[in-house]
Amino acid sequence: MTAGSTRRDWLGGLLGALPCATKQSSTIALSDVPPPAAAFAAQLGLSGASWSATLDLQRRDLAGRIAKGSAEHVTYYALQSSSFTSKPPIDPVRLAASRPTAMPADAAERFQDFLRYSPPGDARFRILRDLYRSIAHSWTPEACFAHTMAFLRSAADARADPGSLDEIYHRRGLSVDTSPSNTALLDAAAEHLPTRSFAGPALLAGPGLDLTRREGFTDALPLRSYQTEWMAAKFSGPVECMDARPEVVEFLKSQGRCAFEGDVTRDIPARSHYKVAVATNLLLYLTDELLFLALAALTQSLRPGGYLVHNDTRFAAKPFGEALGMPVVHFAPVRLGARHGVDQMDRAVVHRKTG
Repeated sequence: MTAGSTRRDWLGGLLGALPCATKQSSTIALSDVPPPAAAFAAQLGLSGASWSATLDLQRRDLAGRIAKGSAEHVTYYALQSSSFTSKPPIDPVRLAASRPTAMPADAAERFQDFLRYSPPGDARFRILRDLYRSIAHSWTPEACFAHTMAFLRSAADARADPGSLDEIYHRRGLSVDTSPSNTALLDAAAEHLPTRSFAGPALLAGPGLDLTRREGFTDALPLRSYQTEWMAAKFSGPVECMDARPEVVEFLKSQGRCAFEGDVTRDIPARSHYKVAVATNLLLYLTDELLFLALAALTQSLRPGGYLVHNDTRFAAKPFGEALGMPVVHFAPVRLGARHGVDQMDRAVVHRKTG
């Protein structure tokens, strides 16, 4: 071993021990994908000048989707929380099922209580208040309510047609939804990763935050990012979290986690750096075109032999991964638990980068 390589190894170990090493992020480019993947890109309309135009459009659309997600979270909180009012909570899902044509008076009163309240030391309330302030110039309480009810009705109507539900999520606002059951999928996927992969570094894209829930919300729920906690406990090396939503990044930083803003469809946080990348409950928000871009960016982030874990069940993920040099090596159902007496199922999908 040379003196130079010894210094590099020492510096790499020092940076790996820091809460968050500085990133040299870059944007995914057409030149980053191998020829087989470039052929897929062309079929998707991603070639030449259209590549940059698509990325620019995605950057502009992202702000709108974040605002829509904020409107949903504010509505779920305003209808259900007891932190700012003594009025009875309102179940958003049941209310949406009644197909209201306008915001009911009791819901409007809860929104007004939410807007008037100034609590001491309530972290969740502060986050939700700041979310509403960030969109208030174009989202009235009535607009937040109408948008959320429309999403819940569409999601309920589409339960019998999974393909239709996929389309709804491709248009849905970007939320921070997560729950403890999400770690069951990670447990299942971990059985198909070699022990050496747990030495990290690892990327968690879209870590999520248990901020609000569309039903069954209670203020007693602690603010937690379950996937972040799972990976911090499982991986002995650094875990780096990337999220497009700034409040998730700020929360994780306040907890001493490595977190930074980034869009999985555009940004490569570090090239050939991670042994494992996890992107569960994230890719399902993307059209096939954006799914291809996300897989291309994640492929670039992984070291040769590195693994990607996600739960997008679309067939497109398989040929896209193969063309990018990251074939699927495991695909299996995972039971997440029961809800209203019905088993909730998901899928664990594991890719491995071949070169």
